[in-house]
Amino acid sequence: MSEKQIGFKTTALMRELLGKYYQDIQNCEKEGRPMAYVTAGFPVEILYAMDILPFYPENHAAMLGARRIAVELSQVAEAEGYSQDVCSYARSDLGFNFSGQSPVGPVPKPNFVLCCNQQCDTVTKWYEVLARYFDVPMFLIDTPNVQGLEPLDTALDYFKVQLKELVTFLEDKTDRKLTDDKLQEAVTYSSDATQLWKEILWLGKNVPAPLTCFDAFINMGPIVTIRGLEECVDYYQKLKEEVEGRVAEGIGAVPHEKFRLYWDNIAIWFRLKALSEKFYEAGAAPVVATYTNGWAYDFDPGNPWDSMATAYSKSFINCGMTWRLQNLTQLIEEFNIDGLIMHSNRSCKPYSFGQYTLKNIIMDKIKLPSLLIEGDMTDPRLFSPEQVEESIDAFLENLEKTATRNQ
Repeated sequence: MSEKQIGFKTTALMRELLGKYYQDIQNCEKEGRPMAYVTAGFPVEILYAMDILPFYPENHAAMLGARRIAVELSQVAEAEGYSQDVCSYARSDLGFNFSGQSPVGPVPKPNFVLCCNQQCDTVTKWYEVLARYFDVPMFLIDTPNVQGLEPLDTALDYFKVQLKELVTFLEDKTDRKLTDDKLQEAVTYSSDATQLWKEILWLGKNVPAPLTCFDAFINMGPIVTIRGLEECVDYYQKLKEEVEGRVAEGIGAVPHEKFRLYWDNIAIWFRLKALSEKFYEAGAAPVVATYTNGWAYDFDPGNPWDSMATAYSKSFINCGMTWRLQNLTQLIEEFNIDGLIMHSNRSCKPYSFGQYTLKNIIMDKIKLPSLLIEGDMTDPRLFSPEQVEESIDAFLENLEKTATRNQ
């Protein structure tokens, strides 16, 4: 029983939730509710606990890429002097702010911009530009790299000091005060939602896999934008039940699943449908991705400050090669992976750093076929469909040969 699934019914609810989220963004100014531009890996539990609404330029930029208008907006930024070598998320977001064009409608001026640099240094400069453009204050959480398997205690202490300074900053800039009860409530919702998200992703270990990383890419919006709210928990509870239903009925996301693949790096948003169909037709299921796993945080509502510091310090990009290799090796084993897909992302050099080394180590140790796709997450000018198609065909052929030899 493995007929191709078009998608999940629950996804319609996600669209409603995100529609309401963007409506709240548009209404915040007239309702007197503070709004902040925030980076994707920012500890937003503090904001939601203080009734400050976060707006995520990276998530919005991914939408612009999926809607195929990122190039048009990137060109607006490029006309203002921003190089095409700058991250396409940043370029399309700046182009949006300079032009006001967006499928979600107008976005009010933020009260402040909040940045956590555990993702990359680009976000720091990007948010400095936003702060100057809007003439609003900026707060930066500086995050030391994780060179071993866990953050150093001194690094976590440094992070926690900055969290407390963030609270002081927000209380000073608004008429809101953070209370322990509200923070614990927000962290509890985040804990419940991220645990559900992880359980959903881990259902991909089943054979056949009930969902692929492409399904996860589509359904990750709430875990990014409304993490810390009860409706996020409700959404992933419903999605988990639907995915579990597929497992119970033996329904796979890919028809006649033959190969199980690992995806590294951010989705190629403008090419998501074409790539997913290419792999589906070959019976190849990308069952796990580092990008979607990035929001499978572990929080402890009884110890919010320590758990926020640990969770947000261990962003994939913030971790060194020792952790990345262990993580990759573990996922290959747990998800029974047959081959690797590595998206060498022109826009995200910190994410792409080390991919060749990791690929070569895995190929040497485990003898897994691998594919390296050169492209970009939202800018199709940096993507060659013909070259990628040829590479995928050769990779799939190699998978077939490897499977034949191992029989």
